[in-house]
Amino acid sequence: NTKPRPFCRLNAQWVHRAMLDDQQNVREAVAGSGLLVIVAGMGGSVASAAGFLAKIGKECGAVTTAVLTLPFQFEGKNRQLRAQQAIDAMGQEPRLRVLIPFERLRKSFSPNTTLGQAYKMADDVVECAVRRIVRFWREKKSFLDGDLATLQSVCPYVVLQVSRSAHDKDV
Repeated sequence: NTKPRPFCRLNAQWVHRAMLDDQQNVREAVAGSGLLVIVAGMGGSVASAAGFLAKIGKECGAVTTAVLTLPFQFEGKNRQLRAQQAIDAMGQEPRLRVLIPFERLRKSFSPNTTLGQAYKMADDVVECAVRRIVRFWREKKSFLDGDLATLQSVCPYVVLQVSRSAHDKDV
């Protein structure tokens, strides 16, 4: 079948409005969580929800971690701009922000890597980061600098950004 399939393009304002409308349910889901891990692909319309979730997580007292993917260059400048805007809008809400720039990952591809293989490799890096974060949390209920160094060595494609206040000894 060669007939083009319709797709849904979400508007960032619509997503934000939907999150506001469902804010109480989100708070109830997050309440009592020690750790909130948000995984989001930045650059699309839904990326604006990541900052909203991070803010609620912080308000509910959860240690909020955001694992965010940044688009490949070939996905276009508009997508890269939207990704950066969404990250900037997130501000310091997550205590730990793990950025996975797909362009950095792309440097490890062979010339024969297909698009499907590229996205599979990206998914593997995301999974590696999330598994490590959850493991550190289960073992220690915090993230120490040594843990972050381990995460960086195991997942070399990630960029770690830690938000700390002056009195924080760990994340």
